[in-house]
Amino acid sequence: MTHPRGLLFLQTNWWVSDEDKGFCRIDINPISGANVAQPLLHKPDLNFFPGQTAAAAPNGLGQQIVYVPDASGVSSNIYRFIFTPDGTGGTITPNGILAGAGSRKGTKVETVALPTGPGNDGALYIGYSDEGLIEKITNPATAPGAAVSVGRDFNGIGVISMAFQGNDLYLSELGPPPIDGQFIKKGVVTVIFRASPSANNGGATPVKRAIARLQTPQIIVENPGGFTMGPTGGRPACLPPLGVKLSPSVPADPATTPP
Repeated sequence: MTHPRGLLFLQTNWWVSDEDKGFCRIDINPISGANVAQPLLHKPDLNFFPGQTAAAAPNGLGQQIVYVPDASGVSSNIYRFIFTPDGTGGTITPNGILAGAGSRKGTKVETVALPTGPGNDGALYIGYSDEGLIEKITNPATAPGAAVSVGRDFNGIGVISMAFQGNDLYLSELGPPPIDGQFIKKGVVTVIFRASPSANNGGATPVKRAIARLQTPQIIVENPGGFTMGPTGGRPACLPPLGVKLSPSVPADPATTPP
């Protein structure tokens, strides 16, 4: 691989968005045990490279619709594919292009996400790496409509990855550019609560660490990496393990009743 831009788990295998090879299935070499990225997506042009992808739930045949954004900034297209499982790890076939999908044409469509919660609108959500606006496209699989605003990220700079936990959209936000050779700082994990099915639900708010409610000032999750789109039931890395209380309330005696 060259420069991975995201991971997606499709039933049996990991798939990676690679800047040089495209959207690739990762296989296990039966002799060496090494992971091998198998290019299966022919790049539409030399400038294209895929960003963080998203996949709909399987249909009755086990097929899934997969959305692959062009993160190069040359186009704002989102490519739609049909994933068909098989004994080798599955294949993808083209199924249309959401051409100029985002209203922010000329910006970099870095990531897409699909809601997983009850009563969601089934829209495809779009995040940009150089624009703080979050948008969505209704009916992406059949009759895509024009992109409409959902809200804005917290830093107002852009995102590198997004993931839904139910109807809440978690964002892996970028920080400001480096100064005098320093590393990029102050990236932050944020969330737009009830992003689906709301048409516009305001701005994102920082996600606080589980222990933050016991501290002053509260600690937010900074300098995030990209979210991994794992198997069904996987939780974004910004969330605590299952069973950890998410309520902002604090027990009267934390020593005897841990939060």
